[in-house]
Amino acid sequence: MIQIRSGSIIVIILLGMFFFCTAVSDENEIPLNNSQTHGFPDEQDINSFDNPTESGDDSPIIVNAQPVGEQAGWVSVNSIPSGARVMFDGLDQGITPVQVRVITTESPFHQIFLSMDGYQDWSTSLSENPGPGETIPINAYLVPIIPTQTPTITSTPTLPPTFIPTVTPSPTLIGPDYGWVSIDSIPQGAEVTFDGVFQGSAPALIQVYTTGTPSHQILVRMAGYYDYISSLSRNPGPGETIPITARLVPEAEYGSIKVTSTPSQSLVILDGGNQDLTPCTFSDITPGIHYLKITKDGYQPYSTEARVTSAGITPVNIQLNPVVRTGTLYVTSDPSGADILMDGIYQGQTPYTLSAYEGYHDITLKLSGYQTWKSGVTIYPGEQDRISGTLTPQQQTSGSVQVASIPGNSAVFLNGNYYGLTPVSGYLDIPDLTPGSYAISITHPQNQDYNGIVKITGGQVSTVNIALQGAIRPSAINGTLSVNSHPSGAYVFLDNILRGMTPVMLPSVLPGTYTVTLRMNDYHDAVRPVTITGGSTTDLMIDMIPVTPVPTEPVHTSEPTPTNTPVSVLTSLSGVIIVLLIAGYAGRIHK
Repeated sequence: MIQIRSGSIIVIILLGMFFFCTAVSDENEIPLNNSQTHGFPDEQDINSFDNPTESGDDSPIIVNAQPVGEQAGWVSVNSIPSGARVMFDGLDQGITPVQVRVITTESPFHQIFLSMDGYQDWSTSLSENPGPGETIPINAYLVPIIPTQTPTITSTPTLPPTFIPTVTPSPTLIGPDYGWVSIDSIPQGAEVTFDGVFQGSAPALIQVYTTGTPSHQILVRMAGYYDYISSLSRNPGPGETIPITARLVPEAEYGSIKVTSTPSQSLVILDGGNQDLTPCTFSDITPGIHYLKITKDGYQPYSTEARVTSAGITPVNIQLNPVVRTGTLYVTSDPSGADILMDGIYQGQTPYTLSAYEGYHDITLKLSGYQTWKSGVTIYPGEQDRISGTLTPQQQTSGSVQVASIPGNSAVFLNGNYYGLTPVSGYLDIPDLTPGSYAISITHPQNQDYNGIVKITGGQVSTVNIALQGAIRPSAINGTLSVNSHPSGAYVFLDNILRGMTPVMLPSVLPGTYTVTLRMNDYHDAVRPVTITGGSTTDLMIDMIPVTPVPTEPVHTSEPTPTNTPVSVLTSLSGVIIVLLIAGYAGRIHK
């Protein structure tokens, strides 16, 4: 029989009490919930993702978290999983979760880009700004990158034995599979759109995959400037950055010119094109220097320049001086409507009264369907004469063309030969043409040129009506040439191509060096080199030098008299007076 000592019994009792207490403690302990046991997020965890501002173990990264007043809000960017790199309008904002401070009054277009190793890149656009103190949540669910598995190629038992080439795997490229396109603007801050997706304000850095389609469209837009539109026909290499700078051209704000004259009802011609009677106002005029020509029968023509400013009104007041050495000529024709050319310069259409300087002038009448009529006339100061021409129908061996254009005063060329300017109303008649096809060009300094083909048929009249398109808006690479002369009315040739009549302004001239030639009856040709600079206006003023008439008879010099007495002087004066009286009487008889 085993004997149990009292000491052993005490030890056994103490051990039993210890195990009993341990069991009771385990039954009273609070068990772990399912999310803690199995690692799945509970409802509270999901709510904390939607509202990252709640407290948790991982505090969100706050960028510029000190708003000033009530003029800023927040964009809260989160991702599953967290820890993705955030680019907001091209600026690195840190690792998700992150809050980005946004000024409420800035451009309401934003581009958000997230990247994380092992996951596909994620991007989106935001087309609004948060209100003062407001938070806009952005949640990104990143998609894992699944490794591509190469299928095993096995032979089909039913196929006959064939040679199977050994597939050599391509070497793995080291480095990223994307590059960057950096778009900046001058001035900076313009809105950038790349392939139809808004990318924020310039400067903008855009990620482009190297294997994507190598064709991209770029739009840079800013208020007060013309849109910049360009295309990119390649992708950047891995890690490469393609820089693009958009130089924006300011939009022109128009001004006006208000013209008054003494006397009123004088004809005003603006830049050789638009016409009106004083008092008048020319509106929607581009800023810069413009040229005015004011004419009125019985007064000397006057030319001046006016500088137009944006949204301003430039006043011009003209005092015309009466003409004392001119006469008038009333020209008619049968049939009427013929073009009148005096000394080769278009004057109007019959019937018409024109003013001209005294002396002999050549008169030419042209009407489509009729032969050209020519004559001469002598103009006497302060007197009015008249002349009438009877036109003969053209023969079947020749044809005619009549040309009208909008605007008028456009130069007309047939096969490169100049035939005159179109009138403001009516047609420019070009008769006596050999039947056939002609290359016709119509040009105006304020409009785009027209080029076409016109067919001339014997005994018939061809008609050309053209509305010239407006000139292309000058860009920063082109310049403007302004040509004036004294006296005005000289033909202007730029590199031997007629471009108008002074005063004239030629916009959108490519930069470079040109030769300007001015040609006018009874004056020497004036030839000047001129250099055009992009984005600026070059002014050219030329004083025409008159041609000295060659004497038709030899000049007889009287022999010196031995004495110079009052009697000899009176005798000479009497002889001169007698000669002048005889010449005047003979001229009246001739008239």
